Amino acid sequence: MRGGKNLEDTDRGRCVAPLAPQGTGLPDRLQALVLLSLLVMGEGRLPPLGPVARAGGGVAELLVADRG
Repeated sequence: MRGGKNLEDTDRGRCVAPLAPQGTGLPDRLQALVLLSLLVMGEGRLPPLGPVARAGGGVAELLVADRG
């Protein structure tokens, strides 16, 4: 780690915790996770969310109504 190298914590030969030196940029860390097959980068943008429905009343009222 002192030399700027990455370290992998393994369990029975499978990487369970890739470690990178402090100060490594986010793009480099994400790419390291991709190379370890722990991350798949998405493509494009997510569609915008529609309006969120608001329920009336407080939490206790909602729980009572849900429980019947």
